[in-house]
Amino acid sequence: MRTADLFAGCGGLSLGFLRAGYRLVAAIDSWEAARRCYEANLPGHPFFQMDLSKTEEALEVLRPLAPQVVIG
Repeated sequence: MRTADLFAGCGGLSLGFLRAGYRLVAAIDSWEAARRCYEANLPGHPFFQMDLSKTEEALEVLRPLAPQVVIG
């Protein structure tokens, strides 16, 4: 299932869902250190560094990706 991870941090939850067979289409976090750690732990997976309180901006990113599951 197409999955989006909000407040993804270093990627622990994303990793668990990937190992369970989910397809990660987006990971989002606003913290630069989290982005660097996530990309080191899960290279090649889509990460968006943005503030989720900017709802319209977040929806513009997520809508085209059509996640079926949202985790966070």
